[in-house]
Amino acid sequence: MGPALLITLLPVFSVVSAEVLQEVFGYLGSNVTLSSRATPPWNFSKIEWSIFPNSTWIATYRSGRKNTERVDQFKGRLSLNTTSGDLTIHGLISQDALEYTVLLFHQSITVHKIRLKVLQRPVEPSIQMIYTKVQEGRCWVLLRCSSQDEGVDLSWELKPPSDSVYRMTGPGKQGAVLISFSNKEKTEVICTANKTTAKVSAAFTSQCGSSACPRLREGLCFLFGFIAGLLIFLIYCFKDRIGILT
Repeated sequence: MGPALLITLLPVFSVVSAEVLQEVFGYLGSNVTLSSRATPPWNFSKIEWSIFPNSTWIATYRSGRKNTERVDQFKGRLSLNTTSGDLTIHGLISQDALEYTVLLFHQSITVHKIRLKVLQRPVEPSIQMIYTKVQEGRCWVLLRCSSQDEGVDLSWELKPPSDSVYRMTGPGKQGAVLISFSNKEKTEVICTANKTTAKVSAAFTSQCGSSACPRLREGLCFLFGFIAGLLIFLIYCFKDRIGILT
């Protein structure tokens, strides 16, 4: 029915087809808007969104009326913008990963194709305090950030920035480790997990207690704290292999 309609309208409309297939990413349970890529202002006489090679219509705008309840899979989950021609899919499910085609009827017929990929959003990473110490009002903190997801890149951000920051990556799923030496009483630490086109962050507020080192030994305390924190981190990472801290 779709192709026959195009043939019928060919004497009236010129057909402009977008040959490049646009790839769009969406995430399970979230919403995604498929752009018609129309250049405003357009006054559409018809808008037709379809799926599959046989042009199964899922959303249409004809004679001033919208219909987004054509296919059971999408019932109650579609919003069609008749001004822009954009189609929004609400509450994405894995079955929505399809190829979509939109026909825009204006002074010409514009065809645009989109391939939608539905992904699992990364799990929020977790931040664990491993070690903390204070020396002359300066706070020494050892933190570990880990993620349940495979193939993520972990990064740190501190607010306000720390005087000294050391970043390491542990084996397996141990993730990223931050060693910070700051003169701030409280520091907000943010660990972000990046995966493909999505990222998710976790925040942690680090707070130290009172000073534990004499002024004249501040340098030695810093060195001792660094070595102690590093040893604790290594022991924590390899505890399963050496059979301690279980």
